[in-house]
Amino acid sequence: TLFRSVPEKGIPILIDAAQRLRRERQDFEVVLLGDGPLRPQIEDSILRTNAQQFIRITGFLNGKELTDALNSIDVVVMPSIWEETAGLSAIEQMTRGRLVIASDIGGLGEVVGDAGLKFSPGDAQCLADRMSQAIQGARTSDLGRIAQQRSESMFREDRMIAEHVATFSRFC
Repeated sequence: TLFRSVPEKGIPILIDAAQRLRRERQDFEVVLLGDGPLRPQIEDSILRTNAQQFIRITGFLNGKELTDALNSIDVVVMPSIWEETAGLSAIEQMTRGRLVIASDIGGLGEVVGDAGLKFSPGDAQCLADRMSQAIQGARTSDLGRIAQQRSESMFREDRMIAEHVATFSRFC
């Protein structure tokens, strides 16, 4: 998961969901790529719940380190609890052919559409269920391929520019 540790990103929900799956003895690793002002609280939560065996934070990455980290990810989880307008991180990961599990809220839910797995914002159990589907490989590669096709068809630069011009033309 790429993250900026601010409350709106819902990282505690992801940690809760991961802990639920671990209690079910599911094998996975959560890698939080990023940093932010809430990192100390997130690290404390991870340590308090003995989740450091399966959740780790990389801190800020750029260049080759970021590229390598992104290439090692199979699934991207976006547990936002606020309405994002466009979900650019989701689009980027969909373009890479990654399965995106995202809160069904605002533009984020619209961007993912039926090309990923969605859950109700703030619902750790529902997120755990979606993560379990991905861990068990249920349609993971199919949805990654569908996500890539969706991003290529819906979010191409020329298409987006043409749609913006058409929208602005209606009001001018």
